[in-house]
Amino acid sequence: MERLWIWFKILPIENIKKINILEKYNDISKVYSLSDKELINLGLTNEEIRSFNDIAICKQVDEIMKYNNNNGVRILTIEDSLYPKLLKEIYNPPILLYYIGNVNILNSSSVSIFQGKKVDIYGRKLLGYISNNLFKDNIKIVSRFDEDDRKLFLNNDGDKNIIVLSSGIHEKLYCNKGVIITENEYYIKGTTENILRRNRILTGLAKELVIIQANVFDGVSYILDNALEQNREVWVVPGNINDDTNVYTNELLKHGVNVLTNYKDLLVYEQDLKK
Repeated sequence: MERLWIWFKILPIENIKKINILEKYNDISKVYSLSDKELINLGLTNEEIRSFNDIAICKQVDEIMKYNNNNGVRILTIEDSLYPKLLKEIYNPPILLYYIGNVNILNSSSVSIFQGKKVDIYGRKLLGYISNNLFKDNIKIVSRFDEDDRKLFLNNDGDKNIIVLSSGIHEKLYCNKGVIITENEYYIKGTTENILRRNRILTGLAKELVIIQANVFDGVSYILDNALEQNREVWVVPGNINDDTNVYTNELLKHGVNVLTNYKDLLVYEQDLKK
């Protein structure tokens, strides 16, 4: 079954079309056996239909499975019981996730954190303050895997972390009790397009998003759009008005984004969700 899922995942067909096909047939084996006539009725182009029988794609599946087996990479499909429930609710969710680590934490209470690429000492202290306190309250953190995330991930043995990659898992990554996920095969690079696609997962995995010292050059506007479209709660910590790294996040506060002055604000919202 794993082979069929990877095969379907890498077909050169839009993800949203794949979701519609899965919703109609609800069985990957049936999808694999669809006739050309049935595929035409589904609205697929001639090129997309030909890809269903492309031998090169089958060979590609073998290569992916070999790499995954050799590197401890596993798959989680949208039909699996452990697939993140929140992620299923978003528009155009990934039909398959590659992962290493503890996949069981994906449905735990969590908060997404997005920090800028040029956070200063103040921003790093904020990240440490928020993350360390959330750890104590058993709240998982969803983030990308930049330099600060790596330090956070390694220093805490990955116990509470959910890391979302924009590339495939193409290097040996340390992972203890946390989990690293991506919707991309090992040979896929973290291009701008893939980063934008990754961001919908980053915000989709949690009900809350905290933005720390991020600006337009960090792609925070796309993150914000995703969060609002997904009906996520967005929080920003006020920063020094004399510091350029805080300009954009301070501006967000004037437009109605939640002000975060204590990490417990996040816990209160989580508790309200459970009532």
